[in-house]
Amino acid sequence: MDITNDAVQASKNESKAPEKPLKEKRDSWLWKKFRKLESTKNSNQSIQVESNKEILAVTSMELKSGINVSSDGKLEATALPMAWSKALKATFGLPPQLCTVSKVPGYVSPIPTILEDMKTMLTNLNGFQSEGIFRLAPEKQDFDSFKADISSGSDNYKNCDNINCIANAIKVWFRDLPTPLLGSTDFSDINAAVLAEGYEKAVAILDSILEPHQSILKWLLDLSVEVIKESATNRMSSEAVSIVMAPNLYKMPAFDPTDLATALAAMKKSKTYTKFWERLIDWRCEMVTKGAESAEDDGKENAGGPEERVEARKSIHNLDIVEEGSSAKTETDDAKQEPSSNPPTDA
Repeated sequence: MDITNDAVQASKNESKAPEKPLKEKRDSWLWKKFRKLESTKNSNQSIQVESNKEILAVTSMELKSGINVSSDGKLEATALPMAWSKALKATFGLPPQLCTVSKVPGYVSPIPTILEDMKTMLTNLNGFQSEGIFRLAPEKQDFDSFKADISSGSDNYKNCDNINCIANAIKVWFRDLPTPLLGSTDFSDINAAVLAEGYEKAVAILDSILEPHQSILKWLLDLSVEVIKESATNRMSSEAVSIVMAPNLYKMPAFDPTDLATALAAMKKSKTYTKFWERLIDWRCEMVTKGAESAEDDGKENAGGPEERVEARKSIHNLDIVEEGSSAKTETDDAKQEPSSNPPTDA
């Protein structure tokens, strides 16, 4: 018996076997599943979510569907499963690229609209003057209700007048991000910035973070500055604000609290991030102060007649205005009459 020839002949016979009837195919579970998916595709269901004009490719082999960003920044998704559509409305736990955003002056990338809405709500409620703002926790039931209103996709959350619920929701939004905003930064760099004098290294780290994360971090810094401006009434210093904000910007690795060494390491890491955020807040406060002074100087320079504008312009550069022909005499007399107040320096 020639086994090889028999095997080849059997293989040929098998390849010529008739296919299953089309009806049997259509009755199969897989075929029904495919038809169901096809009907979903043909329904042309779509949602629109504003985005940062970054393409997010989410494809399905069966539906050939996807999520694409149009030229005007609208995120369009066809044949999106119901679970995905619900998730996009949740707001919390979404990457910034999938959030509804608004263009805010002063930032490169748009800011999630929910953050701007909650900041406006705090402003209207005089929340920044509230003692312990961002430190005091709201009642769990009140907060869960407020968060559910936000996730529902309606505007009912804008009716909330609970300052602590709104402030806590801002912290939770940052805490629930899939990737913490400082998660891509090496801890050794954070630590080096804290050990260095001044805030230059901390600012350099901030400037190295990619968009839109960098703009959102700067937005949070500006929010922190708004809180500190009212520290006389809300009792929230830059250190206090950093203590409540920083833990939402990084992910602490799990550790055994009974292990003293790992517990101390976790505490040190937490303090380092807190100090890092405090450095950035101090920098941002200084930037805001300089901006206010510059605006005030510009106002003085543009006020009054030509002579007044010249005087203001010279004043900006710390130049004294004296009558023509008396400048040298005045400076010489002052030098003779007033001894130097600077103490002698060691060589």
